[in-house]
Amino acid sequence: MKETPHIPPSHWSPHQRYSRFVGWMKVLLPSLAVVLLGLLVAWPYMKGAQLTDPVELGKVVGKNLSMINPVFYGIDRQNRPFSITADQAWEETPGSGVILLQRPKSDFSTREGEAVYVESQEGTYYQATKILELRRQVNLYHENGHELHTELTKVDLEKSTAEGHLPVTGHGPKGALDGKDGFKILDEGKRIQILGPSQMNIQGAPLSPQTEPAPHEASK
Repeated sequence: MKETPHIPPSHWSPHQRYSRFVGWMKVLLPSLAVVLLGLLVAWPYMKGAQLTDPVELGKVVGKNLSMINPVFYGIDRQNRPFSITADQAWEETPGSGVILLQRPKSDFSTREGEAVYVESQEGTYYQATKILELRRQVNLYHENGHELHTELTKVDLEKSTAEGHLPVTGHGPKGALDGKDGFKILDEGKRIQILGPSQMNIQGAPLSPQTEPAPHEASK
């Protein structure tokens, strides 16, 4: 049988090029249709997971489910989004839903739509309750101009609130402040209270510390 000579693509006739194109399309189009169909089937589940439970993204390393640069997404009870990132995270025990965090950071929104950002050196995230505990060099920044610094804070991402009961320092729109018994962010972020004997320095003029245990409420 006489062997058909090999003709390089550069010398193909228009008919040969068209025939080869049709052959490729017969393989490519069915494969593409399968991929698109798979995405259409999976999309409602992917979208539903993002709107109900936290979604974790990151690079998993080791057998203890350690993650490098993880990202946790979720929503609060008013369907406002929040996120948590960290340099590294690992589950305390497999299946516990208790995530230990190194250098965590979190963003959430208040009832008024203002952004709150918190960060620390260490933290623990309880996935079931959406509680984030922050430890060591905790910094909190509120879009209304308040900035707070303390050593221990609990953030309730479900309710968009936060509180700490160790001494706190910082400043707000009216000046510097500090509280001996910590702080609270209440009413889904609408109010900030400085607890215990506190002091505020307005435009360089210090006020006398409070002697009553009633909290000082920082106005927005």
